[in-house]
Amino acid sequence: MKIFKPTLTLLLATLLSFSCSSSKRAHKLPVEAETTLAFTKPYFQVWNAAIKYGSRGAKLYLPNLQSRTNAKIDKVYFRGMYGTLEKGRSLFTAIVTKPVLNDGSPNPNVEPIEFPFDLRPDECVVSYIEEGKTKYFLISGLAEREGIYYPDGPPTVVTRE
Repeated sequence: MKIFKPTLTLLLATLLSFSCSSSKRAHKLPVEAETTLAFTKPYFQVWNAAIKYGSRGAKLYLPNLQSRTNAKIDKVYFRGMYGTLEKGRSLFTAIVTKPVLNDGSPNPNVEPIEFPFDLRPDECVVSYIEEGKTKYFLISGLAEREGIYYPDGPPTVVTRE
């Protein structure tokens, strides 16, 4: 029994150290810990186009996204896809697309991108340009809204200045 307790303690300490280190995710591009961007309750909707159009993706909504330093808001990375953020009246939106074939498999005619971030399903990364340097900020906790079916092809983004 005297040997059992120290062995068990050592085993538990080893397991905990491995589980803590595996929770850190590696990104190929540096993600800022602090940012000058502000936003409220981001969310997304998954969409599917008719089979003949062969695409699916998501539309992201970032309400009240703004920079305190006049940084230029650029792109969003989400679930292995990326798109350009477009400014609306009070929010930025982006449509990210994954080209697929009629059977739902990935389209071999579209060259896959090497995705630079390891993200969970409810996370996205926003890129922005501040003082001539591109920076990246991780947003967690995206809420998912009900999906949309587009029979006439993929959606488009309407921009307003």
